[in-house]
Amino acid sequence: MRCPGRPPRRAIQLVLLFAVVLLGCGINRAVAATDVRPSGNFEWNVLLTDWWLVGPFPLPQPDADSDLPERGVDIVVTADEASLVPGPPVEYDGQEYAWQRWRQPVIDFRTAFRGHGNTEQAVAFAWTEIVCHEDQEVQLALGHDDGVRAWLNGVEILRDATETSCYLDQDVIPVELRKGANSLLLKISQGTGDWEAIARLRPPGLWEPWVSFRCAAAVVDPARLPTLDIDFLDADEQSLATYRASGFRCRDG
Repeated sequence: MRCPGRPPRRAIQLVLLFAVVLLGCGINRAVAATDVRPSGNFEWNVLLTDWWLVGPFPLPQPDADSDLPERGVDIVVTADEASLVPGPPVEYDGQEYAWQRWRQPVIDFRTAFRGHGNTEQAVAFAWTEIVCHEDQEVQLALGHDDGVRAWLNGVEILRDATETSCYLDQDVIPVELRKGANSLLLKISQGTGDWEAIARLRPPGLWEPWVSFRCAAAVVDPARLPTLDIDFLDADEQSLATYRASGFRCRDG
């Protein structure tokens, strides 16, 4: 993953480079709106793809008056969870759980943990590292199924215990990446059904997508949507820049 250059500050029009339109790709209005130059091993609007996973950690049996699937993000798996990093196996309830690599834009915990334990009524961790060459303000956009806790450099930036499907840009948090390595740790709870997480970085200060594309028909597996290259042209149809954006299911689609 490499950083894009600075967006042009000129009037533009949009041309798609693929016949397939992307579900809610949501390129942010970086063009003609900001001089922010990303600095690190990431691209604006493209889902992060290099993760380490550990789990699935089964939830304790609920009491008669409790609802553990919604509280799964608060189950203590190990001491000082905020500082958890890939390394030795994690011990939980007398068992050891090994870390494993995941290099896909959509974290599918059920697929990743197939044959390694029960993938219902459980919780798992996903860790990645974002490297910056200088301090960098960004919008961290997350999607999660079900609940989530998120830590950036050991500091909790999000907690949502809701049972929910995973959507593109479900939670958007303005954060500052520091120069050097930045750790992002997600703790995702699971009741039943799908168990997913996604993350991408968007330019700071730009909350509404400038352009969005939606599929005309239902997408059975949104994880298979391609990363789309989009060419921006000036009034003379000369190329100003090409940008990339990931797609996934959106909340109203």
